[in-house]
Amino acid sequence: MRIKRLRYRFFAFIICLLLYMVQPIKAADYVYYLGNQNEQQSNHLVSSYGSTNQISVGVPFELTLVATKYEEVQLVFPDSSAFPNTLHLLSTTSGSSASKDSVIYTLQYFGNQDVELDDLTVLYLQPNDTIALVAPPISLTFSSVLDSYDAATDSASFKPLKNIYEFSNPWIYVIIGLILLALLVGYRYYKNRNTEDAIEQIPVVIPTYHSPLNQLLSELESIKNQDKPTSKEGIKQYVSAISDAIRAYYEDLYPFPALESTSRELLDYLQRIGEPLALVELVQIILREADRVKFAKYIPPIENLLNMLDNAYSFYHEAEGKHARRLQSHEDDFLHSHGLHQESRS
Repeated sequence: MRIKRLRYRFFAFIICLLLYMVQPIKAADYVYYLGNQNEQQSNHLVSSYGSTNQISVGVPFELTLVATKYEEVQLVFPDSSAFPNTLHLLSTTSGSSASKDSVIYTLQYFGNQDVELDDLTVLYLQPNDTIALVAPPISLTFSSVLDSYDAATDSASFKPLKNIYEFSNPWIYVIIGLILLALLVGYRYYKNRNTEDAIEQIPVVIPTYHSPLNQLLSELESIKNQDKPTSKEGIKQYVSAISDAIRAYYEDLYPFPALESTSRELLDYLQRIGEPLALVELVQIILREADRVKFAKYIPPIENLLNMLDNAYSFYHEAEGKHARRLQSHEDDFLHSHGLHQESRS
């Protein structure tokens, strides 16, 4: 009798184990690997994953990028500008472990075609170099589900809402339209003929190009000629004027809202575009001193204010050499947009 009970318990255990193993699993619990093998994937540096390989209009889905990280190297993952216009970024979630960093993008699709993501780039920012690694390509298949019509609807006959009447001769409306058009053309001709002699010649104002570097020097000279502040509010305005002069220079030179961005956002942008390290260090020193005064209520001595202005002049001299090509391109774009490019060359 005791042997039978042990046998029953054994069979009950096996049945419970099988039921647990065959319980339904949601599709979202699995991560579907997308893309073909390539060089980056074989090195296991950058990987791409997605919660699905089929997308529908308005249905959110997730996309994951995983990158191997190293010491003294900063990882910069793609932002919303890296995705096509048909993909709307809802949110991002970052994750990190001892050896890898990852970002989960929650996206929403608004289109009617398949999507191929083959240029998602992860930047490895080193002190003296930047390495860009392209994630494995991701293929997303567009899926559309249309409601089918009932058989009764297909066979139903359509009836007009009201009685159908015959229309009058359509040529009468064509003739009326031509008469109105002729009257309109005659009126405009008569009005233009009478007012042609009364039009005054408006002088053409030729715009003048102002170099961002010259604007920066002018701002620094104005700050230098001011009396050194002694009050707390005056010191705050003084350091803000120096930091705003640097921010205004970058906002004029590059398509980036430097004046409205935080110091961290501006420094991240400069690293992404590969700004020379000497300029980035000077900007970081100036912004850090200004943030201490504006937000930490720090009152620096007069020597610190002079050092801050000297750093701004050092930035000017560094930018004069390192931004020569960018400044020339900035001037060429201005002249070309105002139709003055040929005149300036002559």
